[in-house]
Amino acid sequence: KQAGVNFEYKGIRSSQIETIESPFKEKTVVLTGKLTRFTREEAKETIENLGGKVTGSVSKKTDIVVAGEDAGSKLTKAQELGIDVWSEEKMAEALADSHFN
Repeated sequence: KQAGVNFEYKGIRSSQIETIESPFKEKTVVLTGKLTRFTREEAKETIENLGGKVTGSVSKKTDIVVAGEDAGSKLTKAQELGIDVWSEEKMAEALADSHFN
C-alpha cells in the first residue's frame, strides 16, 4: 500500500510501482468534464494504480488535466496556469502504453 491505495487489488504489487513506465507516475491529475470511455472512478483508480494522484481541483501543483466533454472552469483554470491538458483519447492511449519493465 502506498498513499492509501491498494495496488494488489489490480494485480500490481507495491514493489512493482518503482518499475512502472507510466506518464502518470508521480503526477497530479485532475479529471474534468464528462468522460465517455471510462467512469470517473475507473479512470481515477487506474491512474492511481499507475503511480499518479487524482485530485478534485486545479492548482499550480497539477501536472495534467484530462478534459472530457463539456469541461468547464477547471479546464479554463488549467489553460490559464499553463497546465498540460489531455483529451480522454490521449489518456486512453497513455494508459494502453503504460507497462512494466
